[in-house]
Amino acid sequence: MPRSVTLLAMSLLLLIGSACSSIRTDVQSDPGFDFRACRTWSWLPPPVRADGRPPDELLRRRVEAVVAGELAGKGLTRVEQGGDLLVALHGNVREKVQITDWGYAYGARPWRYGYGYRDVTVDQYEEGTLFLDLVSGRSRELVWRGQGTAVVGDMEETARKAEEAARLLLAEFPPPVAPTGR
Repeated sequence: MPRSVTLLAMSLLLLIGSACSSIRTDVQSDPGFDFRACRTWSWLPPPVRADGRPPDELLRRRVEAVVAGELAGKGLTRVEQGGDLLVALHGNVREKVQITDWGYAYGARPWRYGYGYRDVTVDQYEEGTLFLDLVSGRSRELVWRGQGTAVVGDMEETARKAEEAARLLLAEFPPPVAPTGR
């Protein structure tokens, strides 16, 4: 009996831990594209940044290594040019502000006694988004897009979260095949 309780507790902890991922993901794909026919992939050149800043090459190489490993694990072979799928990575980091109005509170505060007061908090943070696009090598049309978003901090944390976002996104690739006919 104690072993089954331990297994149940461990299962619940894993479930809770996986539900609390700090990376939000979203994936969309072209339902008419046959991903099963794809055998090879190539990198698209990195996009030019709109703000003129140079791209973070170290971060890019780390995420590219994760993407290459995940695609290889799915049976796709990298070729220098002319892949069945063309892969593009791009992302951004934005400053965000979250204002929370907790409503009225009552009681004493160190600087004030008496009736209710308004309790408002303002939090500033940076949010990073990684986009992973797969383009048809034949038609040059976007056929799959994954987007991972997370609160980021220093450069190492940003890199770790970008790598994890790439893994989470590619866990949903290829998309399930829609049933044909009835």
